Amino acid sequence: MSPLDALLHLLNFALMPLLFAALAAALAKAAWPRRLASSGWLRLASGGTAGALAAQVAGVAFSGRDGAIAVYLAMLAGCAAGLAWAGRGALLRS
Repeated sequence: MSPLDALLHLLNFALMPLLFAALAAALAKAAWPRRLASSGWLRLASGGTAGALAAQVAGVAFSGRDGAIAVYLAMLAGCAAGLAWAGRGALLRS
């Protein structure tokens, strides 16, 4: 495997949590516009990405392969935890 192929594999591995968290952050900002007004979209998306990516790495290490339904469920839980952590200040102030 060439270095370019390895880089593309890593980017592809990180793309799913990134897009998942970006969509979740946008939906959270739309669902709770007043409570999350002080939290920026980028902060929410980065928190969700960190949680989803950590869950994906742990899921792949545990299951041995990518694409398992349990890994996607773990990504959902990790993204929700990351969003809650990133938006905790705005939610606690309300």
